[in-house]
Amino acid sequence: MNPQSGLKIVNILEGSRDALREAVANVADERAARSPGEGRWSVIEVVEHLTMAERGMLGAFERAQPSETSLENKEREAEIMARAANRDVRREAPER
Repeated sequence: MNPQSGLKIVNILEGSRDALREAVANVADERAARSPGEGRWSVIEVVEHLTMAERGMLGAFERAQPSETSLENKEREAEIMARAANRDVRREAPER
């Protein structure tokens, strides 16, 4: 990954974090703890999941070793970005 790609990812993550904070800022505690339906996560569960996922990704980034050759794959990265941005498809989170 080149420095520009890294900066782009950081900007996307910061924008996502800010949007999440704005979205949950005025949610009452009672509502945040309530599931919207069977098999659906509460606001608190979603935020907990995102927090755990970010910590896991950060750990992977910190453990990553520099590579002599470029591992950049623009097609794969574009596919990941498109899937991550699509909230229409429900995905199953792995149990930890």
